[in-house]
Amino acid sequence: MAEHYQPSLLDDLGEEVTGIVAPVSLCMAVTVLLVRLLNPEGISSANTVLIASIAYQEQAGDSSGKKFGGALLNAIIFVGVVAGMTVVLFLLFKYKEMIDLPDSIKLGLGDFIFYSMLVGRAAMYDFMTVFSAYLAIIAGLGLTLLCLALFQKALPALPFSIVLGVAFYFLTRLTLEPFLIPLSTHLVFY
Repeated sequence: MAEHYQPSLLDDLGEEVTGIVAPVSLCMAVTVLLVRLLNPEGISSANTVLIASIAYQEQAGDSSGKKFGGALLNAIIFVGVVAGMTVVLFLLFKYKEMIDLPDSIKLGLGDFIFYSMLVGRAAMYDFMTVFSAYLAIIAGLGLTLLCLALFQKALPALPFSIVLGVAFYFLTRLTLEPFLIPLSTHLVFY
């Protein structure tokens, strides 16, 4: 009696990984590009109007209530714009997924939003932090895919990526950046 071959997830894992990493990377790249275009210096000065301060700009005589309301309105607009763009990229990802990979591994909208928010925040500082957070998120996705292959059941995509992404974000900002920036400004590497 011939045994029926049941394909393993590992048989087409390369296609699965590419199908996940490519749209996640695209989403994060677009977010970083937007953050750098809208806030090229990475800081907010009183004279600039950014998307994060488009509805309300604080004035010296404003009351605490007005400041809170204005900051809340600006935050809602900013998160709405980032979430809206992420939803568009997510829908494009889902459309491609339905056509090309109907039985593939799927990511949720929350995954894309978290990844975008983390690298967007990192882009407000420098590209070293962006690359560190990006690589940590992709490593977290890789760990999740490895666990998926081992356990053969649905797993959430965020835990490994959250832990690694946030850890590397803070490690880069608090340790690597203060160490490497002075070295590079004094041309120690050259």
